[in-house]
Amino acid sequence: MTRVTLLALIFTVFLLLADGMETGSPAQEVQMAETSMAVNLGRSASIGGSATGFRSASSVRELESGAITGRVVLQARAGSGQGRFAGRYARRAAPQQADTGQSILIWIEGDGSVEASRDEPVVLDQVDQAFHPDLLAVRVNESVRILNSDPVYHNVFSYSSVKRFDVGRRPQGDYYDVQFDRQGVVDVFCDIHSNMHAVIYVVGPDTIEWKRISEEEEFQIDQLRQGSYTLNVFSPGYELYNRRIEVNGETVQVGTIRLSP
Repeated sequence: MTRVTLLALIFTVFLLLADGMETGSPAQEVQMAETSMAVNLGRSASIGGSATGFRSASSVRELESGAITGRVVLQARAGSGQGRFAGRYARRAAPQQADTGQSILIWIEGDGSVEASRDEPVVLDQVDQAFHPDLLAVRVNESVRILNSDPVYHNVFSYSSVKRFDVGRRPQGDYYDVQFDRQGVVDVFCDIHSNMHAVIYVVGPDTIEWKRISEEEEFQIDQLRQGSYTLNVFSPGYELYNRRIEVNGETVQVGTIRLSP
């Protein structure tokens, strides 16, 4: 072997040894990966065990949420009486069939977190000489902002025993806040336009949620923790419906609710 060949061989061996020190052999790489995995699994088991240890059976059950679902039908009205109002504000004769599209109010009371009272009031607007919405709910001790968006004057008032008020003549863009401190039904009218009528239902302080739907529209109130609730259904001119319901982490189907006039 010549001197040049020997030097070339030594240089080649040196390069192979240096490459092995940087990358490691396949066996070494597998061993290092297994060691790293074992360490990580140990850390995960430790963290997971601690988190699970903080949960109790009751807290796990509380995290399970259920729902209440159903639909509402308004039974046909009979007769041609003037309804609840007389004189200038007497309602038109009741139709033989239920009012298609009439608003229905649904609210749930009972267990569960109740949001704090709103800083901003609920808005009862006046557009095209009609109240929008014509049916709404407000929690007791909260306020409703009566807004006039029409280019004409309105004078909104109520003679209801739950809340008697008169906001006076208000031009377009003007509003008046009315606070409701008693529960119940409040019929609202306009002294200038006698065809205008809305209903404000003042619900209790333990009301969790409310929805407004139309007849035969399905409703669903979800994210309810396990517990007892009272389902309430109301529509102007119909009897109030309520039912006690137990929610145990599943959807409770209440079927079809029929309101009687």
